[in-house]
Amino acid sequence: MQCNKNTMNTRVIKGNQFTQDMMIDPRQFVMGEREFNYKEVAPMQQIQPLPPMQPLPPQQNMPCGCKPQGPGNQVCNEVCEPVTVTDSTYTSCATVNCESGSSNNCCDNSIVPPPITAANSMTRLIAGYQVSDMIKFDRVATSATPVLAAGALTSPTVTVTGAPLNPGTYRFKVKEVCFGDLNLAINTGAPTLGGVALTQTNVFNTTYTRLVRSPINLPASLQCCKQCLGTTLEYNQPTLSATVSSPTAPTTETIPVLLRGKCGCTNIEVRTTINVQTNISFTFDSLKGALCRRPNLTPVLADQYYQAKLTLGCINATITAPTVAGGAYTISIVDPVYANLVMRLTVSLLSYGTMAVLSTIEPVQARDIPVQTANFDFDSCLQ
Repeated sequence: MQCNKNTMNTRVIKGNQFTQDMMIDPRQFVMGEREFNYKEVAPMQQIQPLPPMQPLPPQQNMPCGCKPQGPGNQVCNEVCEPVTVTDSTYTSCATVNCESGSSNNCCDNSIVPPPITAANSMTRLIAGYQVSDMIKFDRVATSATPVLAAGALTSPTVTVTGAPLNPGTYRFKVKEVCFGDLNLAINTGAPTLGGVALTQTNVFNTTYTRLVRSPINLPASLQCCKQCLGTTLEYNQPTLSATVSSPTAPTTETIPVLLRGKCGCTNIEVRTTINVQTNISFTFDSLKGALCRRPNLTPVLADQYYQAKLTLGCINATITAPTVAGGAYTISIVDPVYANLVMRLTVSLLSYGTMAVLSTIEPVQARDIPVQTANFDFDSCLQ
């Protein structure tokens, strides 16, 4: 079909778009060329207009790592389970650690590093430590004695929000455990590498972390070096242990604990303490692993990085709502609760040397936060 003035018409149509005026029957072949007239088409063959599109919900510009908050009017349908006198079976046991000082700050995309190209880059020499090999151990140790005895808690502070509780005894499902200030001492024991005891130097020590560094004077295997192969060094940590105590001992030999949980649609917070009168001791099994020392490795260092986190085991508890208005809630522990210490030990072989890296020569410029009332040239005044 050729396009000319006799076969082309200009129309404004709301809906489907046609490039030429022709009618297509259900058998999908082109009929005679002529001006298309909708009135000549049977009602069943007329193209129905598309239904109006539903308006899209407003898009939320959420950077990476940010979760949009859900609607606040969601209906809770959870049931608060009653507990009978002989009921002592609990199937919902959860222990969720509370990260102190956690932040909900979103990702920031205000700083965009310049791309590295041949025009704006240069080679730099950096002297520092280079990792030759690294192994890690993830272990959990349980306290020898319980930190919460079975029975009713003594003088707890109970906060109940959400759906009110009718008088009676119900299951209290603990979802989160938070600890107050405490002292955690990690005893690194007497580790060895390649059968030689490590001389440990403490680099830094915080409440839950500790970094210990040791020089290594073990030569590489001559036979392995001839084959350009690394030398295997056996790491052994036989006596790793830790203790938890109160920072105010002996004046106060307890640690504050916050238990957060639910009973159906009722939110419950319980503030109580755990007794550390004789400290809480944790002993780990012997840790063994192999590290590879590269044949061209210069004088070696061994880093032992300890990361620990205190938590509680399964908590089976009940809450008893008062029968009179303004009465006190009673929290009872069904089974004794033991403390758990989660430990991660990362052992690294390091060598000190010079490395060549490619980097941009354009430095990051500080973004000025102006003050409207300031009338000074800070760049010249501070030189």
